[in-house]
Amino acid sequence: MVLQAYADVLSMPKIQGHHLISLTKGAVVAALKPAGEGGWVKVALCDGRTGYMKEKFLGTYITAYTLENEDKLRNNIVNTALSYMGTQYRWGGKTPLGIDCSGLCSAAYMLNGVIIYRDAGIAEGFPIHEIPYGCKKPGDLLFFPGHVAMYIGDYKYVHSTGKNGSDGVVINSLNPEDKDYRDDLFKIRKAVGSIF
Repeated sequence: MVLQAYADVLSMPKIQGHHLISLTKGAVVAALKPAGEGGWVKVALCDGRTGYMKEKFLGTYITAYTLENEDKLRNNIVNTALSYMGTQYRWGGKTPLGIDCSGLCSAAYMLNGVIIYRDAGIAEGFPIHEIPYGCKKPGDLLFFPGHVAMYIGDYKYVHSTGKNGSDGVVINSLNPEDKDYRDDLFKIRKAVGSIF
């Protein structure tokens, strides 16, 4: 899986190779050979083409998760969401080139092996279930009408918003004493959801 915000696939294992395609974080490729000289990995693309990428841009594709180490999974999900900080808001987007609120939350979970409903709601058949507001922990989701955010602890949450002045992935607060408090969202909060 591509872990870099975006990375190029080249026609040969050197920087002088022709550009075949650029992939964004979360894209899946098949590593055909271990990294060779210079850290290049031969990869197969879903359309059948092969090319080369730098090994440091790739990581293990996680297809399942375990709740055995809850703190570690929560930390990984939060850190993945935070890796999108500053990404512009794009309605329907789900990449570092542009991402919306549900794209951010679903990508953070997906990159850690958890598939959640990609919308600003809790849907039956997916692992997110409602929990009491006072039980929220880092990695849990905050639901508002037409919007979703991820709680990161200390009354803070990360989300992608089109609000003027934010225009993308930012951190805001649930605490009215904080300068980054969003009264407009706090007043309309609907639910908290968790996989735990």
